[in-house]
Amino acid sequence: SWVAQGFQCEGVEGFEELIKAEINKIANDSVRFVEPQKELIKKYVQESLQSFQFDYSQARQLIAVRPDIRLLMKVDEYRDLGENGAKLKGQLEIEFLRAQDQALKILTLSAATDSESVSQAQLRLPKDFLKEVLLRSYSANSWLHQVTSDRIPGFSSVMKSRLVQFFIWPELMKYPKSSKFKFDVYSNKDISIQGDGLRYQVKAPLYSKMMAPKENAYVSFMNFSLPFTSNVQLKVSGGQAQATFVNPTLSLSSSWDNVYVNRYNPSRRFSSNTIRDRIVSSLDGKTVSVALPKIPVADGISLTIHKMLAPSGKDIVFQLAP
Repeated sequence: SWVAQGFQCEGVEGFEELIKAEINKIANDSVRFVEPQKELIKKYVQESLQSFQFDYSQARQLIAVRPDIRLLMKVDEYRDLGENGAKLKGQLEIEFLRAQDQALKILTLSAATDSESVSQAQLRLPKDFLKEVLLRSYSANSWLHQVTSDRIPGFSSVMKSRLVQFFIWPELMKYPKSSKFKFDVYSNKDISIQGDGLRYQVKAPLYSKMMAPKENAYVSFMNFSLPFTSNVQLKVSGGQAQATFVNPTLSLSSSWDNVYVNRYNPSRRFSSNTIRDRIVSSLDGKTVSVALPKIPVADGISLTIHKMLAPSGKDIVFQLAP
């Protein structure tokens, strides 16, 4: 189907718009165009498919968001269901390269999946899959995320006001309002995740090193301890996994970098409670999105995850689309 636009029409005076409307009506009738050619199109498609083969025997690597996570999909069994499609069974192997000391864990589907019929392409995974992936992705000393200050709403608002800086963090007054500080966020302890389906409770002992722009470089500025808890609601839309933080809580303790103190003699007045409250208020209801890997069907053909179904206590189902 299609939509045709932008026709120009010149003709007998008074009839231009009438003729233009008729031309547009004919041009946009895609059904009328296609119907007489449908059998010929089907013939071309069938001839093309005869020379095309799907090879499911090869293990296929999925593209992960983080380079330290390796995803490999293997097909062990293929069953042709005719007009109802096909059913493939196999394994999804995930290796966490920065947490190699973790024991191998095998998750399996519920026994009831074989009897279920489906109306569209889908990928079914064990119910604890998401929880295990998150726990291992954020295990102690295996990850580090760098965030710039302009991406933190609570901090960026402080940078805009000299009056606010004077009362809660006067050292920032030495920097231009447009300055971008860097925060390295990490954890040296395992996080805790409870829940299933699309709702979880997360406890994370986070730490952060803050770096300030000085003399065309970044220097260590302050260090923070940030024990963090929140309810997290998950959703998948348009190939993106979305996590929304609900009712977050945060503690904040800080210390100045010794080298920075000795070199720059900063004003060390810092209102941790005010900064904490600003961060918490900016996090509550905030949604973070991560691109999901496409599912390779065959060479050059992949499917996108466009929706996730995860009833409590049941297998996770990703609905797939071309």
